[in-house]
Amino acid sequence: MSDSFRHLIDVGDIDGLVRTIDDLTSDRDWESLYDLRLAAKAAASSGRQVWPAATLAEYRLALRAPAELAARVLDDAGRFTIGPLTEVIAQDHSFAELEPHLSAGPTQAYVAHERAIRGEVIDADIFPALDIPARCAAWEPTYLLPVYRDSHVEVPTPDMPHDFLTCGPSNAETHDDPEVSEAFRLLIEPWTIAESIDWGVKTWNVHPQRAINAARIAPMTSTEALTWLTWIGASGGPTGRRRGNAAGRFSTWWLLAALTDSLATWPPNESGSFDTLEWFWWDDGHVRQGWSIGIAVHDHRSGRSWSFDTQDRSVS
Repeated sequence: MSDSFRHLIDVGDIDGLVRTIDDLTSDRDWESLYDLRLAAKAAASSGRQVWPAATLAEYRLALRAPAELAARVLDDAGRFTIGPLTEVIAQDHSFAELEPHLSAGPTQAYVAHERAIRGEVIDADIFPALDIPARCAAWEPTYLLPVYRDSHVEVPTPDMPHDFLTCGPSNAETHDDPEVSEAFRLLIEPWTIAESIDWGVKTWNVHPQRAINAARIAPMTSTEALTWLTWIGASGGPTGRRRGNAAGRFSTWWLLAALTDSLATWPPNESGSFDTLEWFWWDDGHVRQGWSIGIAVHDHRSGRSWSFDTQDRSVS
């Protein structure tokens, strides 16, 4: 088999390499698949355009191979895969079986956080790459998990709220809040590289229903809101690559800290519930299309409100 795939690499036969990768995956011949990945990466570094084969091979290894071999592909890999390999590998491998093969560092941390999101109890010392606990707090929702297949990923979308209230015209004065604006920008960072996306943050000292110039607004539970925020942060937007739930969860914690003026004491108290925050969905009376989001929040303690908006002009 090795002579066969080396010839395919030499002639740049991507279709043939994909068929070979499919066959090796079906045969569970992980060592040969790993050899193919190494050979394709070496060829790509010398200018031959076979990087799609190397990318697919490392994706399949992370998804399907035994823990020891799957862990080998995590370093310096996954740049062009359909999702971060730290999330891919966490789908069907436990952290307990992966840990002996992971050196302390950011990769180890992201894998641990992805597994914690899936309910695994992480007892090991984790490299502080994300600087939040590698266990979900009681106030966190059950996160929506992607399902990685051999050639694609299925990502569920949070449910839309239904109980809308009518909004009227508003002349409420807006204020600047650089910390919250920057936290939201970090949450949607992959979205901002798309030319079709406009985004913005507004701050008021009144309730959102009295502030937002929108046709309607609907209350959301904190579970619904945090699910939406983490989904946003985990996604890649219209043109970016998916970042994964670990990154989305971190960005959501950062936004919560900015909303509650607790960035100076980061990370937030994981035993808290952020129950002073009241959440809403808002729009112009039509279901938002494409990568368009309208979320608002009111802090009963400070009296401040914020609206977060992204508009996808490609579907308008």
